[in-house]
Amino acid sequence: MVKKQMILKNNLDELEKLSANLEEFFEENDIAPKILFQVNLVLDELVTNIISYAYPDGLVHEMLIEISFADSTINLTVSDDGVAFDPTTIPEPDLNQSAEERELGGLGIYFVRQNMDCMEYQRLDGRNILFLQKVVGS
Repeated sequence: MVKKQMILKNNLDELEKLSANLEEFFEENDIAPKILFQVNLVLDELVTNIISYAYPDGLVHEMLIEISFADSTINLTVSDDGVAFDPTTIPEPDLNQSAEERELGGLGIYFVRQNMDCMEYQRLDGRNILFLQKVVGS
């Protein structure tokens, strides 16, 4: 199993670091660019939401991103010490409504669900821990 860890501060400038680290990991493990694109977009969405909403105190915080690859499966863990938030409880958006009728938000989590094969959440020791899994070829 190949693993990589990234520590990101709650600053949108860190998204470039995230993208560069993912690209390096995917190239080293010869994972298709299509999968890199999906995983990068998912993590970009999640990290942006954490930066934007998890830290009302305005202080500097760190989140931990872990990625591993084994047996054609990418495992991701996103961990932060922000406000408790369980994305698995967010209901599916009504995609039949027009953009004007639909409530704001919720599409990012929908997007995560559509691009990942598994999403699980737990709150442990004051941290949000989100587990994601993507089977290469799915």
